[in-house]
Amino acid sequence: YLKKLDQKKFSFDKIILRLPGIVGENNHKNFISNITNNILNNKKLSVFGGENYFNNIFHIHSLTKFINELIKIKINKNFEIINLCAKSPMKIKNIILLLGNKITPTKLKLSKKNMFTISADKLNKYFKYNLNTKKVLIKYKQEIILKNK
Repeated sequence: YLKKLDQKKFSFDKIILRLPGIVGENNHKNFISNITNNILNNKKLSVFGGENYFNNIFHIHSLTKFINELIKIKINKNFEIINLCAKSPMKIKNIILLLGNKITPTKLKLSKKNMFTISADKLNKYFKYNLNTKKVLIKYKQEIILKNK
């Protein structure tokens, strides 16, 4: 619908942000927050695609910075879709180990399932402060630890 709007009548830039799982203060439930919650509550984890790579995550502070950057720059396109995601995908099993540190193999069930990663190419063109997946996870983990003290 937005793409087909008459550009003369609606001359403003139309930008769609496709959001991944957002982590940080007051985030909604998502894949990473569910894993983190299960680790904190010492629950058994059952995760699909442990060997697959994952970057479908973005920190709320990065989202705020990105929106501020979008306000400042001129994209010069009538319509743009930007997928938000972290740079440098990580294997899901390594994400779990990073979040939980001492997960025993008996608590972790890794099933095979095809997952996908999201291309950060277009995002990185507009946003030079995009964090890699590991940095997003470490920042989120530190926030959770502080919150639970």
